[in-house]
Amino acid sequence: MKSDKNGLLDDRCDYCQRFELLDMITDALLLTHVSDGTVIFMNQQARELYGYSTEESKVLSIFSLSHTSQSTVVEQMKIAKQYAKGYSFITRHVKKDGMIIKVQVNMKYILFHGNKIFAIVIREATQEDKLREEFELAGNVQRRLLPPNMENQYASIRTLYHPRNYVSGDVYDFVFDEAEKLLYGTVMDVMGHGLAAASHTNILKYLFYQTLEKSMPVSEKLSWINSQMTSFFSDGNFAAVFLFEFDFKSKTLTYASGGIHRFTYVYENNVEIIKCPGLFLGIKSKETFEQNTISFQAGDSFFFLTDGFDQWNPQAAGQNINFNSMHETLKTYTATTPCKDDASGLCILTH
Repeated sequence: MKSDKNGLLDDRCDYCQRFELLDMITDALLLTHVSDGTVIFMNQQARELYGYSTEESKVLSIFSLSHTSQSTVVEQMKIAKQYAKGYSFITRHVKKDGMIIKVQVNMKYILFHGNKIFAIVIREATQEDKLREEFELAGNVQRRLLPPNMENQYASIRTLYHPRNYVSGDVYDFVFDEAEKLLYGTVMDVMGHGLAAASHTNILKYLFYQTLEKSMPVSEKLSWINSQMTSFFSDGNFAAVFLFEFDFKSKTLTYASGGIHRFTYVYENNVEIIKCPGLFLGIKSKETFEQNTISFQAGDSFFFLTDGFDQWNPQAAGQNINFNSMHETLKTYTATTPCKDDASGLCILTH
């Protein structure tokens, strides 16, 4: 085999040189660089699918094959790196002759002799994939509606979002009031998965925004959300909701919980699990919730997580306790632990 243009296939063991074995795979297969998406190898099935020769394939990239925007492809690659077992989605690719085809892509991030690459299996989509595509589109919309990380002179916020499937029953949101130096936030976990759970999270987020206009304690805001939401849970579903407000003038955190029963508080190299009693939302229409307030100092951090992180032990961090390491540990947890539930949360460092 001739050397590829980047030399990635040079000086490899005999087994790795035998890329002709990949031509025996019945699905189209691409190996691409993580850094820029350029094609390292395209097997025979892929060359036939797209209509390129071996020589022509050497100047291709995943961006030239995709019919979606470059930003969409970059986002797909970013998501794929988070899934240890690979990431599957429906998209549209373009052949050499300009024909657009709908394909199912299975993308897995791997290390090949120390090089970061994507192994990508592609097959033309069937009628059965249409419903799956709808789920993917709903999941992409849900992801884009979530607020990004935030940084200002009062706090640093890092987000966590790892749906079990394409759409999640777990979401979060927050709003910073610059004038009043207040940070309003919520973490929500609706029972179940899929489109029904996702639709309930949309309603809950809308109600959260409504509470920002109401001058009432946090616990009463949660009671109001519950009263409005109960009718939507007539099918027996329910939700866990955690509501909080940081006051950076008084250096206090006020919170109320309906079903999310703990959060992690890190201060002066200590890790404390704060217990939060409270009934799930949607069980009783006229439920009251307990409100608590704690004082904090600059440098303290808080981790508000859904039950997808229940098996994570924050107190196992040992002596290496800091905000960034804890956040990275949580990201690694979702990428390497078998995902049995949606897992989302907000990680907040106070300044």
